[in-house]
Order: sequence, then structure tokens, then C-alpha cells
Amino acid sequence: MAPNVSNVEHADMHDFKGLVALARALAVELIRPGPGDVVVEGIADVFEPAGIPCFAPLKAAAKLEGSKTLAKDFMRRYNIPTAEYRNFNTYEHARDYLSSINHRVVIKVSGLAAGKGVVLPEVQEEAKRELREMMVDNKLGLQEVVIQEFLSGDEINVLTFCDGHNFRSLPPVQGHKKIFDGSKGPNTGGMGFYGPVDFVSRGLMAQMEKDLIVPTPSRAAI
Repeated sequence: MAPNVSNVEHADMHDFKGLVALARALAVELIRPGPGDVVVEGIADVFEPAGIPCFAPLKAAAKLEGSKTLAKDFMRRYNIPTAEYRNFNTYEHARDYLSSINHRVVIKVSGLAAGKGVVLPEVQEEAKRELREMMVDNKLGLQEVVIQEFLSGDEINVLTFCDGHNFRSLPPVQGHKKIFDGSKGPNTGGMGFYGPVDFVSRGLMAQMEKDLIVPTPSRAAI
């Protein structure tokens, strides 16, 4: 165990009021929640009024992480570029939609799924099988899905730290989620990142910060 670090036993991470009391007893000066589910449940909304800084978005903003259907609708509503999509909460409607199209898709479970809720089927038969496992067999315990068009190209990841007024971005990197070498196998929560990437110009970074970061008054990592 590192110096000045200790484990806390018998702490329920979903009992936010209990965690506030524990933080006060231990004189904790900053909370950095780890699991995404407690952020979506609103842990920051409980710690902030208690006077203990919590480095996480408030519940209203965290909903965008907790629901892909909500996030996609939000992007459409505010003209934020995103892949074309449809949201479904019934298997029959989703299955019929797949039968009506002839292009490749990405299927995403709407809620939090520990990085395992996205599949990139190669053919329609595979897409229908994955859809059934998600919505009928309830493989991940979540049934609402997003079906969006498959986009090919280079993907970049930018981590930006914000305090609600100011921000600083780390250099862009490229993430890899496939479990096997050569970008093969199922998606994971992330196998790693590498950088720097040579296809992101200063102009593109400035545009992303102007269009995405500046209008987002969040006190968290974006």
C-alpha cells in the first residue's frame, strides 16, 4: 500500500449520504468517483451541497453518459455531428428496421455496460443475432438499443479537464477496443491508447474545443 493511502471497508458506494459522513470523518478534501454508475446516479449532486468538491458532472449532465439514446437525441437536437441512427425499445421494431436496410450498422445498448455494449456486425445475419441477444435474451440486462450507420475512418480520443470556466486538453490519442491483435475480436472497454497521432492538426483541435468544450460548462473530465 502506498504511503497515505488506505482502504475503507464496509463502505456502500451507492449510499451517498453515508459516503459524505465518512468523507467528513476522514477529512477527505476531494472526491473522484470511479465507476460510471455512481456518477450517473448523481453522486456529485450530494457531495457538492455538503461542501466537499467532487470531480464529476452533476446528474443532469451525466445522463448523457448513462443513456446513448438520450445522448444521440441531444446531439441531433443541437446539431452536433453524429452518425445517422434510430432508437428502439422493442425487439420487433428493431428487427424490422434491420430487414429494411442494406448497409452496415453499429448496435449499441443504451445504458452503461462496462464497455461491452457495442457490437459491429459484419453482415445482417450477425446483426440480427446480436440484436436478439441484447433485446430478447437480455444478455446485458438492458433492452433499449441504438442502431446507427457504420462509419469507417480514423478515431481520436481527447481528454479535457474542465473546472466549469477554464479547460485544458491533453494531446489527442487513438484508442483501440478490439480484444485481439489486428483489430479483431469483440469490443472491450478499451485495450489501450497510443499517441501522438499525426493526423490531428492544431486547427482541428481548436475547432473541437470551440464547438464541443467551450459550450459545455462541466466540472469534470470530458
